[in-house]
Amino acid sequence: MAKNEAAAVDRMPSRFRLPLAALAVGLFVAPPLIWLTGRGLFGPYANGGPFSLWGDFFGLLARGSLAAWIVALAPLALLLLVRGAIALSRRVG
Repeated sequence: MAKNEAAAVDRMPSRFRLPLAALAVGLFVAPPLIWLTGRGLFGPYANGGPFSLWGDFFGLLARGSLAAWIVALAPLALLLLVRGAIALSRRVG
C-alpha cells in the first residue's frame, strides 16, 4: 500500500473501517464462496468459472437484482444488527 493510501486509512474514523470491511466481504468474498458451494453441490457453473460468476454478480447488482443486493449487503446488515444489539444491551443492562 502506498504511503498516501495508508495515511488515508489511518485518518478514517474507526467506526467506518469495520462497515467498509463488511461491505468488501459482501462484494468480493461472498460471491466466490457461493461459487465454491454451488460447484460442490450442483456441479460446474454454467457460465464459466468464479470470474464469470463475479461478472454476472456485478451485472445483476447494476440491474438492481434483489438477490444480488442481499448477498452484497448481508455482512454489513449483520454487523449493524450486532452493533445495535450491543448498544441496546448496554442501555438496558
